[in-house]
Amino acid sequence: MVFALPYNARLRKEVSRAKTAANIVYDMSDASSIAVVEGKLDVEAAKEFSIRSITFERLRADGSELNNYSKVFIFMDIDDSGLRKAEQALRIIDEKEISTKIDSTSGPRLLKIVGAKCVEAMVKPLQSLLRE
Repeated sequence: MVFALPYNARLRKEVSRAKTAANIVYDMSDASSIAVVEGKLDVEAAKEFSIRSITFERLRADGSELNNYSKVFIFMDIDDSGLRKAEQALRIIDEKEISTKIDSTSGPRLLKIVGAKCVEAMVKPLQSLLRE
């Protein structure tokens, strides 16, 4: 007689969420990547996961350092202000002719996975998710 373990869809979903979040953090923390975030609190939150970042204001002032990286993540809050700044950041990068790969979807996707609307609010939920 063969006994099968019950299929636990909730557990499987949590494992999938954790793997996806870990993969995004891994990509964003790569030495050849940098993230553009809204402010200093977001820079500190990103540091918790070894993600290099610059503020939107620093991008607007210069931004030439982005050319030193092979990938730039647009990692703004997923509120109205953050969405506007994300669009502005993309325009600024285009206007400054920064020639590097741009990823504007991974940051918002990570925030949605952990249920946070802003970068600084993701730290504890993401730490908890990655521990599971």
